[in-house]
Order: sequence, then structure tokens, then C-alpha cells
Amino acid sequence: MRVERQLSLIIDNRPGVLAKVCGDLAQAKIDIRAINVENLVDHSAVRVIVDDPDKATHLLGAAGVLVFENEVLAISVDNKPGSLVALARRLGTARVNIDYMYGSTPDRGKATIYLRVNNPKRALDALKRTR
Repeated sequence: MRVERQLSLIIDNRPGVLAKVCGDLAQAKIDIRAINVENLVDHSAVRVIVDDPDKATHLLGAAGVLVFENEVLAISVDNKPGSLVALARRLGTARVNIDYMYGSTPDRGKATIYLRVNNPKRALDALKRTR
């Protein structure tokens, strides 16, 4: 369990724009570890976890992409049915609201869930107590 820097990008919702952003990151050798894209009618909100957020922020900002940064919790869970139930219950019991979440599942049997919560400290405390 760790705190990660998430980049939120606001891009035009047009064909090819996401490909350009991902291509720019790839060309700069910045690895995307997790991504979530949401349609906001004429724009898209893209949330990414990358291996070099400082470099990505500078690169994308220079290309005219609006970039916001915030912290999310990265929690490793077993990649099996019921893992999210246990996680959500622990946070609910601690009165921590999950604003949003998305996941990334590597081939290793563990999934990484990225959570934006209303109280990160309380969430970390609740999850540490129950492990």
C-alpha cells in the first residue's frame, strides 16, 4: 500500500488525441502503469499513473495539455473474486468514502487498485489495521 502521484489530463474528445498523448509519453520513454479515460462531452478527463510524473507533467504541459496532479492510494490486492468487497467494506467501516477507483492487473496474480478517497490518512490507518 502506497501513495501515488496521479496526473489528470483534460484533452479534446476527438479521434487521435489520446493516441497523440500516449505517443508523446512513449517517445519520452515514460511508462503508463494505469489509465482511466472519462468522456466529458467535448473533452475527456484522463487519469494516469506513470513512472516519471515530473517528466510527464513537463512534457504534456509544454504540449498544451492541461495537467492536474493529486494523490491516490495504490493498494495491492489478490486478483480474485471478493477482493474489492473486502477492501470496500474496510473503508466503509472506517467511514472513508471512495470518490473513484480504477485498477491495473499485471500477470502476477496481484492487482493494483488506485483509489481517490475523502480521507487518505483514515483510509491508510484502516487498511493497515486489518492486514
